[in-house]
Amino acid sequence: MVPIDMRDPAIQRGSALDFSSWCDVRPAGSDGQVIVGPQGRLVFANVPTKRAVFWGCALNMGPGGAFSLRHDISTIDGDHV
Repeated sequence: MVPIDMRDPAIQRGSALDFSSWCDVRPAGSDGQVIVGPQGRLVFANVPTKRAVFWGCALNMGPGGAFSLRHDISTIDGDHV
């Protein structure tokens, strides 16, 4: 195993930390709207054979989650649910 050189923290193209090939750089909506395909999966209207995949993160922190009560949520976002 080769250690990662942290003297230059920029991610080098082609390295194990380079996820740029996973990203589509075209504008959102290039493949049409997201619809439910015949198999019940999310696909794009203009390319129904291409599954729609979304990247994100979960904000819950444990069994009860970060926001377990409606009051907690309204306190965070400044709105009343």
